[in-house]
Amino acid sequence: MDFKSFRNQRKQSDYHKEESTDDLRKKAENYSRKSDDELLDEIIKNVNQGRVNGTFSEEQLRQFEQSVAPMLNVEQRKRLRNVIEIIRKN
Repeated sequence: MDFKSFRNQRKQSDYHKEESTDDLRKKAENYSRKSDDELLDEIIKNVNQGRVNGTFSEEQLRQFEQSVAPMLNVEQRKRLRNVIEIIRKN
């Protein structure tokens, strides 16, 4: 791979990261308006859909928990663990 190709690939990658950040921000705003029960229903629906189409795995769930938990306070970590247990039971 030459430098020009590398640079172009890098620019495309940066564009997708920026686009993903905007998408995440919009989703977070949408979810902030929902109740806890609505959020849990949405999470379970997405997990079940991911299981059906093969885009969800226990490993992803474990990695998510490990990456998010350090940013949460004690109460938030308890809630995260509860949600993960509910996901695993479904």
